[in-house]
Amino acid sequence: MQLNNCLGMRRVLKILVMILALWPSTWVLAHGENDTNEAEITPEDLDREEYIVPWIDTENAEVSIFGGGINFDNFNTKGSYGASLAYHINEDMFLELSYLESEVSDFELRSLGAPQLPSVEEPVYYTSLSLGMNMLPGEIFILDRWVFSSTFYLIGGVGNTNFADDDKFTFNVGFGYRVYLTDWLSLRLEARDHMFDNEIQGEEALRHNFEFRLGTSIFF
Repeated sequence: MQLNNCLGMRRVLKILVMILALWPSTWVLAHGENDTNEAEITPEDLDREEYIVPWIDTENAEVSIFGGGINFDNFNTKGSYGASLAYHINEDMFLELSYLESEVSDFELRSLGAPQLPSVEEPVYYTSLSLGMNMLPGEIFILDRWVFSSTFYLIGGVGNTNFADDDKFTFNVGFGYRVYLTDWLSLRLEARDHMFDNEIQGEEALRHNFEFRLGTSIFF
């Protein structure tokens, strides 16, 4: 009985010795394969999405059409539309000649017995020459699939406002955001304040007329 136990113990010891002898080889082999696999991965093997970022090439002229609305001080808010022609002096500055049409109504004042215009509604015409400055060029991403160049800009200038058979020397200041869809097409979102002196109910004061516009531009 004791002889059988001794033989059994020897077998167990032999098995343990064999396991301990093979363990370092197994560990080295496993880690060697991992190192080899890691070494085989290169940046060229990774899938990358290609983004095309549109930007104007050498085109310096820009034609825009736009529509929106304008709020006339002491009157009301009306729809507006117009067009502009711009010349880009360099990447940071551009000159713009703009034309805008709208109409103004004194219906509320007229209903109170204080008409301010020859008729209830009068057409309004704006012309202006402005200087724009691109301030914050950047990019926008849409659904992780498209990327477009963009820029924030400031703009200001002088011009003329004609309504009720009267011309008003006008200042304008504003800001805008331009998104380049291609190297020749862009979208523009813009806000401006058109300021001129005007007499309402016997009071001469500087009037602020806020305009918002959305348009599209073509470069050529």
